[in-house]
Amino acid sequence: MGDGILNFLGGNGGDDTIIINGTVGGNIVGDGIASLLGGSGGNDIIVINGTVLGDVLADGVASIFGNGGDDEVAVAEGATILGIIDGGKGTDKLTLFGVYQDELDLLDPQGGSVTSGSKTYTWINFEFLIGKIREVVSELVESDNGRRIIYPRDLFAGRCSREWHQNLLRERPGGVCSLCRIASMNTGDSLTYQAAIANSVGTL
Repeated sequence: MGDGILNFLGGNGGDDTIIINGTVGGNIVGDGIASLLGGSGGNDIIVINGTVLGDVLADGVASIFGNGGDDEVAVAEGATILGIIDGGKGTDKLTLFGVYQDELDLLDPQGGSVTSGSKTYTWINFEFLIGKIREVVSELVESDNGRRIIYPRDLFAGRCSREWHQNLLRERPGGVCSLCRIASMNTGDSLTYQAAIANSVGTL
């Protein structure tokens, strides 16, 4: 519990960081009872790398009459949470590292569930859902018979090369490099790309 019973009469919760690497048999609570009468919960960060047999409550009872904090809950791929992940009040972000962003874009941050591998995560009261990018980046190379063949490009090279830019601009004047777009993304942004079709110029 981040703050426990901080103040019944208007106090504010602190900005706490809770990281779980092992197993917790109960609940994880960001603010506990931060204030019953007018204070605000802190802006807490909760990271679950292990197992939580109860709920993950970003605010708990952050405030009955005040505001909850702007909290971030991050769940590692393969982590186990048997209960509900509750963002509470405030503007909250839930990051699920085992789920692709395009899947989360179809779900409601205010309440829902998703399965990743053998794990199912259920949440309520979030404003943003953040996942990993499902990205297909291809480059066009001329084959021996003159047709354009599409080869996958390694996204994890970290940045694009001058040759990649030249190929892109030659094939699609005015085009935009997808690797550069990814590098300029902000937290919470998402980009969707369509895989190119063999022997044709795909859409970047």
